[in-house]
Amino acid sequence: FSYFDTFGGAQMPTLGSEAVLRLMDRDVTNIYDHKRGLEERLREFGCAGANGPFAATYFTAEEALQATDDVGSDVDSDVGSAPLFFAKLPEQSGGRGIQVLR
Repeated sequence: FSYFDTFGGAQMPTLGSEAVLRLMDRDVTNIYDHKRGLEERLREFGCAGANGPFAATYFTAEEALQATDDVGSDVDSDVGSAPLFFAKLPEQSGGRGIQVLR
């Protein structure tokens, strides 16, 4: 399995004659490329956060702080046990616009 994104008009590379290629239309995959939309679906099916295989995603700062309220509370804050968050807009990809928050 390989993921190839046709965003921005990218064209499939030429592959050898033995290759089998199936391309899913962007109309099918766009819903999963949107980070907020993906998290909403994971929550809908009980696969988010501690219930699933993916890192927890929070929609607001308040939600993140409440969910991690007890993390590091029994350790000196100088040790570096405070929660670490990555913030980004849901429609950005390729590592663009990521901010690390602590």
